[in-house]
Amino acid sequence: MENKFWHVFQPSENALLLMFFTTTLILILIKFILTHSDPKNIPPGSLGFPVLGEAWSFQKALSEDRFDEWVSERVAKYGPVFKTSLMGHRSIVMTGQAGNRFIFTANDNALVGHQTAPVISIIGEHSLFVLNGARHRLVKSAVFGFLRSESLQRFVGVVDDIVMRHLMQAWILALDGKDTMRVIKPLKETTFKVMCRVIFGFEDKEVESDDHTSFFDDFLSLSKGLWSFPIYFPMTAYYRALGARRRVVERVRALVRRRKGEVEAGRAGAKSDIVSCLLCARDDERGGGGGVREEEIVDNLITLMMGSNSTAVSLLASFIKAVARDDVVRKAVLEAGEEDLTKKKLCV
Repeated sequence: MENKFWHVFQPSENALLLMFFTTTLILILIKFILTHSDPKNIPPGSLGFPVLGEAWSFQKALSEDRFDEWVSERVAKYGPVFKTSLMGHRSIVMTGQAGNRFIFTANDNALVGHQTAPVISIIGEHSLFVLNGARHRLVKSAVFGFLRSESLQRFVGVVDDIVMRHLMQAWILALDGKDTMRVIKPLKETTFKVMCRVIFGFEDKEVESDDHTSFFDDFLSLSKGLWSFPIYFPMTAYYRALGARRRVVERVRALVRRRKGEVEAGRAGAKSDIVSCLLCARDDERGGGGGVREEEIVDNLITLMMGSNSTAVSLLASFIKAVARDDVVRKAVLEAGEEDLTKKKLCV
């Protein structure tokens, strides 16, 4: 009798699956409501859709080069400080001079760096954007010690040579008989070559090699994957970025170890380049004890390359856009570039 009763009321497989998914959905919604209940001191804003947040509109704005517009819309609606949700994490966006001043002057007690897991997997867990406390101060001191104007003055000639030989030549060839040209790719390539000369001390033959081209392609993959959806599946930007990071880490680690051998042998000074500065940095808080570890050097060189490349390209692209709107200035710049290129060729 009991078996018959159970047979009559036994739920089907479809019903069990429906119950499972319904329960899971309810739990997800409950967690979303609990985790997104704002304390009193959270600024206004929108957290977007459950789980996704505003990641979709954020990615769309980035792909269409409308990031400034995306931020401006929310500043106009919520004010210079607003909340949002990106990549599954609640975030606070601060804009304006007051926000920048707070970010760059706050001490460890008021502000602690935090990145999402996908971002950490690309820039590294020892990056300046992830480190806190004494380790952050040690690495930051070594990096900024090299980036002072007096340290960078000796690279002005190198930068000028690379820009004239690579960037201006590419633009003049691209504009030959044409009204339009693409500037972002040449800008990224030239900026990357400059960074390789300044940071790693590459020679001209190394910068022009096929190996360097693959190095540049891997950094492009890293940059594209940094703000992509963290889906670890073949053919996605995030999947390609993680593969590129493994190759970049191997390459940068080999360069760091080579420079360490040169420093120990006396063939390179403590201020020769940023790699040497990081290798020779010491923790003054611990009586000159432990220095910067190899994994910290590797992660921060990768972070520096990615950050400096994107920042310089954005600034130069904005400058070129402004110049291109003035026909007189545009013509004068191109003529000056052709004249300088001719002088370079005559000197060679």
